[in-house]
Amino acid sequence: MINIKNIGSKSSRRASGGRMRILLGLCLIFITSNAYALDMTAIATIESSNNPKAISYKGASSGRGLYQISEILLKHYNQVHKTNIKSEELFTADVNERVAIWYIGWLEKRPYVESDEDILIAYNWGYGNLIKFKKGKRSLPKETKDYIIKYRRLTNV
Repeated sequence: MINIKNIGSKSSRRASGGRMRILLGLCLIFITSNAYALDMTAIATIESSNNPKAISYKGASSGRGLYQISEILLKHYNQVHKTNIKSEELFTADVNERVAIWYIGWLEKRPYVESDEDILIAYNWGYGNLIKFKKGKRSLPKETKDYIIKYRRLTNV
């Protein structure tokens, strides 16, 4: 179960089973099975400077929106949820955030993910690369090290 708490407003929402209410603003995800807590606003700040129209042209699959969701991740989301969200819809903040929150929850359940830092590494560099890193087959790239540092600075952790 994922608990989503919106700090700074009077409301909190819970998400479970496929139903999720997306909240904009300072949003923390509490993944109750392992008690990871990630600040989604910090991730959006790093990924897009909180710009829902941001686009990254790095690699074959560009990132889109607040959380820089790739076409590959969107395809995975659509397959799992039996939906047909189009890449243009990723520029809508609530759609982009819904996919990002789902992905972080998905990562949390994967082997080799043992901490919030592992989730950040996988989110930034890819889950497959996290596995290679944990097995000692790859070194953490500077971009991902910097990503973790930025996250820690933004969240005072």
